Amino acid sequence: MSKHPRKPYGINTGKPLRALTSFKLCWLKMPEEEKERWRDIIYSRITTTEEVRQKIRDDLKIDLTNDSQIILFRRWDEKECEIEFERQRQVLDHKRLTALHADWSLDQIRKEVLRLSYERTLSEGDYTQALATIRESVRADRLALDTRIVELREKKTAQAEAEKEADNKPQMTREEREQRIREIYQSI
Repeated sequence: MSKHPRKPYGINTGKPLRALTSFKLCWLKMPEEEKERWRDIIYSRITTTEEVRQKIRDDLKIDLTNDSQIILFRRWDEKECEIEFERQRQVLDHKRLTALHADWSLDQIRKEVLRLSYERTLSEGDYTQALATIRESVRADRLALDTRIVELREKKTAQAEAEKEADNKPQMTREEREQRIREIYQSI
């Protein structure tokens, strides 16, 4: 048995986690109050990055070896905060649009929320978030299209079954059968 404990491994990579990745994973599991306490330490103008790294090492047992890791973490955290802020704005947009346009479908509201989000992020110069908004819109459109395809297939199957049933009724005349089939397919 080794003297050193086994290093944590990445989820899919099979490689040991880097210290910064370990810190981010730890961060994501923290309660919000604890995150705020750590933000006060990490973003403090009073403490040096060496003191911040030492505090992380002592409290969380994660060894960030250089100052650039703290800088990278700050950038990552700021980006995460921006994403969360935009998510909250989308929720508010959804509530506002639902109240203003009671006659709109959920799909219309969703498209408008995503359009507003796209315009905001683009005007702020956040092209990555704008691209993510477009991807979400495309994903939602694909889902709506897939749902519609399933509905149409189910309807077509029901029509085919109804046509087969009409064909199997010997008491129907040819004209009645043709009329029934026209009725079945007019409902498309």
